[in-house]
Amino acid sequence: GADGRRVTLAVTRVHKGEEGAPVTFLLGASAESSPGVGDEVLVVLPGEGDRPDLLVTGAQNVALARAWVTATLPEADRLACQ
Repeated sequence: GADGRRVTLAVTRVHKGEEGAPVTFLLGASAESSPGVGDEVLVVLPGEGDRPDLLVTGAQNVALARAWVTATLPEADRLACQ
C-alpha cells in the first residue's frame, strides 16, 4: 500500500527482548532494503512503533551489523530509557 508493506519474520536469534515469537513490522514504501522470502535479515525494532530503526539484508551485511550490535549492547545497559 501507500504506507508500505507488512513484513513478518521468523526469529532465529534475539540479542535483547523476547525469544521465539515471529516479529511483524511495517516497511515503508521508500525503504532501501527489502527482505525476500528466505533472506537472512537483522532488524532493530524500537520499543514503541511499528517501523524498524535498522534493517539489514544479506548474509555478509547481517554478519557485519550483528558484530556492531553485539559490541554496543553492553553500553546500552548504562543508558537511561527516554
